[in-house]
Parts: sequence; structure tokens; C-alpha cells
Amino acid sequence: MSRIVASTVVVLLVGSSAFGLGAIDQIQDTGINLTNAVDLMHGHQNGSSQQNLCVDAEQYADKICGTWADQRLLGNFVQVGSACGDCAVIGVLQTLTGVGSQAQFVGECVDPKMEAQSLSLVAGQALVKSGGAGQGNAQHVIVLQENQDANNPGGNMQERTAIVGLQDSNLSGSAGANGAVSSTMNVTTVQSQSAM
Repeated sequence: MSRIVASTVVVLLVGSSAFGLGAIDQIQDTGINLTNAVDLMHGHQNGSSQQNLCVDAEQYADKICGTWADQRLLGNFVQVGSACGDCAVIGVLQTLTGVGSQAQFVGECVDPKMEAQSLSLVAGQALVKSGGAGQGNAQHVIVLQENQDANNPGGNMQERTAIVGLQDSNLSGSAGANGAVSSTMNVTTVQSQSAM
């Protein structure tokens, strides 16, 4: 039996500082990668693996005259994989990649404001079985959200994006049965706005 569990989170924070004539300029990029695998190779055995990951990245800046900007990415992920078999070859593989990007420019007083954000998620599951009797199960629980808020005396600006998903895959069979199950979830959102 082999079991692979890997997770990577990269958060790049650049900004929260003033440029030019008192403006707020913020940039935030986040990358999330999760992999979960259980492989059974004959014999009477079982295996399971679980990952729980929470990512919370936030930037906030304020200036005089009521000018402020805030942006946040929040992600919560659960991966559960399991397999059991009797002389079976069973493979359970789960992958998840999330990428978030946000940028804000907020000028002082009634100067222009701009917000842009993108959020993408790709989640996949694959189950295979051959040989003896056995079963495999995989489940993803996904919550990924980006928020942006900006304000100056010229008004308020907001953007919100949320991805909430559930993937559940199951495969079972008697001796001699071969089977495969796969599922993929792919989401991309992009939004931008400005006030001159």
C-alpha cells in the first residue's frame, strides 16, 4: 500500500502602501495545490487519507479623509480518500488547484478607484479497481471566496466571488470486476470595475 498526501499554499502579498498622490495600491496573489492518493496492491488491506486546509490572506490600508481599501481570500478545503480490498488493485487519486488574484487602486478624496479580481478552481477525482473484491471512495468539500472593498469620499466599491463545491466518487466490485470512476470540476471567474 502506498499513500501520498501533499499540499502547497503560496500567498504573495505586494502592496498596502501609498503611491503617487496618497493613493492606496494593493496586489494579492494566492496559489493552492492539494494532492491525496491511496493505492492498494493486492493482498487483504485498507488505507485512508484525509487533508483539511484553511487559507486566509487579507490586506487592509487606510489613509486620511476616509480613504481605505481591503481585500481578502478565504479558502477551506477537505479531501478524504479511502480504499479497501481483498487481492484487489485499487487506486484513489484526488487533486485540487485554486488560484486567486486581486488588485486595487484607490485614490484620495474623489480620485478614481479600481478593483479587479480573478478566481479559478480545478478539482478532480479518479478511482480504479481491478483484480479481487474491493472498493474506493473519494470526497472533496470546497469553499473558496474573494472579497474586495474600497472607499473614499467619492463613494464605496465592492466585489465578491465565491465557489462552493462538493465532489463525491465511489467504486466497488466483486472479484474479477474492473472499473473506473472520474470527475472534474473547473471554474473560472473574472471581474473588474472602476469609478472615475
